[in-house]
Amino acid sequence: MKRWVLAIVIVWLCFPAPGEAQSGCMAVYPETDKVCWLWEPQGGGIMSLRVIFDLSGFSITDAAFRVVTGGGFTGVYMGETVFGDLWLGNTQDGLEVVLYQCHNSPLLLATVYYSTDGMSPSCAWLEVVGHPLYDNAIVVADCGSGMHEIHSCCRLTVIRSWDDRRTCGLVPVEESTWGRVKALYRQ
Repeated sequence: MKRWVLAIVIVWLCFPAPGEAQSGCMAVYPETDKVCWLWEPQGGGIMSLRVIFDLSGFSITDAAFRVVTGGGFTGVYMGETVFGDLWLGNTQDGLEVVLYQCHNSPLLLATVYYSTDGMSPSCAWLEVVGHPLYDNAIVVADCGSGMHEIHSCCRLTVIRSWDDRRTCGLVPVEESTWGRVKALYRQ
């Protein structure tokens, strides 16, 4: 019990109140690509999803976030691998990751594993959201000026066909006429 209290106090001291929002972001991505859509394995299996912090030229020592699902996602959380020197919690309830040295972005913070039956409907999703202890903000500590609130890069959306990218809102589509399309190619 004393170790948990000590760990909570150490993490609390490492995470002061968040400062101004930064343009950096954090997202859940499939294991092989940095895209905002996911083909769920047919017939099910284990999915490995990466949580990555991304802000070019920015280094961090701490991060706090959690991963949520919605839209009928049927995957069952199996656990995660955290890439940090000290961490408290898990990706489902709220994870705080402390790094003893500055690490440059992009930075892999965790790999989350889900067992899936392959039956999630199109447009089901997973997303990085804020940590409950920090007023539901996604926060990172840079290597000098303190805590910053950041946003989610994208919602990882399950698709069943290429057309689902449009129906799930992943590809913006607007009505047009043939004349407007031809005008794009006139010189």
